[in-house]
Amino acid sequence: MEKEITQKTTEELQQRIDELTKENKILAENNSKLNTTLSRQSSRISALSDEVHQLRTSTSWKITKPIRAISSLWLLFIKAYYFFKRNGLKATVKRIFFRKQPVSHYVADNCDAFNLITDKQRKKEEKEVFDRDITFSIIVPLYNTPETLLKEMIDSVVNQTYAKWELCLADGSDDEHTYVGKYVNKLAKSDKRIKYEKLEKNGGISENTNAWIDM
Repeated sequence: MEKEITQKTTEELQQRIDELTKENKILAENNSKLNTTLSRQSSRISALSDEVHQLRTSTSWKITKPIRAISSLWLLFIKAYYFFKRNGLKATVKRIFFRKQPVSHYVADNCDAFNLITDKQRKKEEKEVFDRDITFSIIVPLYNTPETLLKEMIDSVVNQTYAKWELCLADGSDDEHTYVGKYVNKLAKSDKRIKYEKLEKNGGISENTNAWIDM
């Protein structure tokens, strides 16, 4: 009896080895194909880089530099004009100033300058009536989310001029980040459009999102 069990186990192991060998062969073939594709793409990129270099060092490129400069200034002027028309002088000045800052600076600290609307425009948008009364469900999975980012994310939704929405927050945070649930629940008490659900475990972005959908 013991001999039969041992033989059966050996056959199962051998079968598993054969299956893994086949899988490794397939993976090796796929890897070879990917390496070939990567090599072709690298060659293509190198060739395009050479073409760009030749273009930028050509006589025609140098001669047309003033024309390109004027065109860029004209487009910038048009953009500034329409931005001023929509948002007013104060917002336009802020945008011009912040455009001079490093990207990391104005994206991190001054992104509001790109999204400003006047009080008049806000009131107009808030009063606008649409043909269809649609409520948007915004599902956001949470996991140990830093409080600052959590606040900014929620504020970005609350401050929309369109009021028909519900913010559905599926929280997979661990026990060391209970502030996530406390903060959201506090907001949910004053704004019923904010809905919160504490998940039993964290399943990652897709599973946490699907967990809310399934509720």
